[in-house]
Amino acid sequence: MNETITLCLEIIFWLALFVVFYTYLGYGIVLYILVKLKELFVKPVKRSLPASDADLPEITLFITAFNEEDVVDEKMENSLELDYPADKLHIVWVTDGSDDGTNERLQTRWQGKATVYFQPLRQGKTAAMTRGMTLVDTPLVVFTDANTMVNREAIREIVLAFQDPKVGCVAGEKRIA
Repeated sequence: MNETITLCLEIIFWLALFVVFYTYLGYGIVLYILVKLKELFVKPVKRSLPASDADLPEITLFITAFNEEDVVDEKMENSLELDYPADKLHIVWVTDGSDDGTNERLQTRWQGKATVYFQPLRQGKTAAMTRGMTLVDTPLVVFTDANTMVNREAIREIVLAFQDPKVGCVAGEKRIA
């Protein structure tokens, strides 16, 4: 009887240890191996952007903001420096309840460079995004925060990802400077 209990406890111990190992490391290892196996049998399709900028799709750079006066200028400079044709890139700010001068800054210094949709009532980011999306008519939308700077080539990379008809969403990596 004592040996049976010891055997059961050993099995439970090793099973629990395996679960912990798999959770923290095993899943990543299995996923890595599966990706490498897939690469052996399925060659990735090389996609490229249209040869002419005129053939690129229009894109909306969608920025939600609440009291972001301190970063408006830096974000607009970053947005205007993106490597994407200016006539195809629409910069839209949706501000929700800002009372610090964010809207005034956008409408004076950056007038004509960005479209600003302001609502005095603060309802939160999700409500601002929902409200703003009803006003967007481009086929692709890039969501970004006011305090997040975007790499110069990011928009082209996002458009390139959407050349694959199976792609429905593209996510970026946020790095803190």
